[in-house]
This record gives sequence, structure tokens and C-alpha cells, in this order.
Amino acid sequence: MTFISFLSLPSLPPSEVRMTNITDSSLVISWLTDEPTQGGVVISTQPNRALRFFDFFLCEYFSFDCFVFLDKIEKPSNNCYVFLNNLNPESAYYYRIVSGGRFWKNDKEGEILPSLRTGAVLSELSLPNPVFSWVLQGDGQTAAQGALVFLSLIGGEERSVVKSQLLSTFTDAKGIWQVDLGNLRSLESAEIISPILGDLLLVEVWAPDGRKFAEFTEIGQEIEVEPIILR
Repeated sequence: MTFISFLSLPSLPPSEVRMTNITDSSLVISWLTDEPTQGGVVISTQPNRALRFFDFFLCEYFSFDCFVFLDKIEKPSNNCYVFLNNLNPESAYYYRIVSGGRFWKNDKEGEILPSLRTGAVLSELSLPNPVFSWVLQGDGQTAAQGALVFLSLIGGEERSVVKSQLLSTFTDAKGIWQVDLGNLRSLESAEIISPILGDLLLVEVWAPDGRKFAEFTEIGQEIEVEPIILR
């Protein structure tokens, strides 16, 4: 966490807010904005609503005791990706998304932001199972830096059944992304979910300009995800 003042930046409400990579001590919050920016997230454990409002107010308008988890995407983008760590297991937190010059508790459509809660401490861990691929611009060669990538596991026999919570990452300067499928958790976040032969891996990509793409990869002996080209 770090101290920062956002008051000089333009006001941009978040949309399509997602919670991903949920563990007992960390998670990721990502969202879209209408214009390129860099954002952050402020959290609170204050149970009293009035005191919590006062804390957020002082933080937003006076930068008082204001510590913000910052956007991991280094360049301004329509995508924002914030990693929250050092959290407590199975705990709910209040938060505001910092986007432009405002703190947001509602998204662009006026809906309350999704709840923030960490998962349980797992009784056992799985072995690492990394997968990686590329996201490229429409020419099929130029790297798409700062694209968000989401992965979830879909049942092989019942293709409409989502088996896992979302994992996420973003592409580097070469357009490369990598995710460890060993971190896939059940929808309740209480246990590790391991892919089996015939399952599908849904890969969703949010391009740096906000466009969206998706493809399915069938789980086999080797998992190879084809590059996604932003046409």
C-alpha cells in the first residue's frame, strides 16, 4: 500500500467489476473505465457505517491517513487491475474503488459494487500447473500489453456448469500472460479444483481499449492455449 492523492485526475466510474484470484489472504479487483486511467482500491474494516463514511471522506478529500492499493498495470488503460494482500482469512472488507478524482461505492450503472471477502485457509495445496499464451494486436505480431486475461474451468460433461472461481492476470510488454491452474478454487473458495480430461478452460480477454474476446481450450494431457488476436 502507498499514499497518493487522486484529486487532480478526471472522474471515471468503474464498470464490470470482478473479484478474482481469491485466497485466504489476498485477491484481485479489476474493472473497466470509459477512458484510459490508473486506479486503486481503499479498504476498511470499520464496522460502524458513519465512522467508515468519515474515514473514506477524509481519505478522498483530504488525503488523511490514505493508503491505496495501486493499479498493477503501469500505463493508463481502460483496464484496471489491483492486487490486495495481507488480508485476513474468511473476512469481509468494505472498500471503495479509486478511479480518477473520486471514490466509488457504485459502478457506472449505479449498482453497489460486489462484496469483498477472502477465502478459507486450505487444508491441502495442489501442485503447480502453469499455462501461458499471448495476446496480439490485429496484425498478429504486435504485443497487446496490459490486456486482462480471465480463466475459469467449465465441466466437460455438463458444458454449462462453471466449476471454479475466476483466475486472472494481465499481459506484459511482449503480450505474454501466465496463470497457475493449481490455484483454481471451488465456487465457495473452500477447496482446490483440479482440471480433468475433457473439461474446458474458458479464456476471456479484455483488450486495453475495452474490447472483449473469448475462446475455449479443452483440457488434455498437455494444455495449450492458442494466442488470441484482437481483430
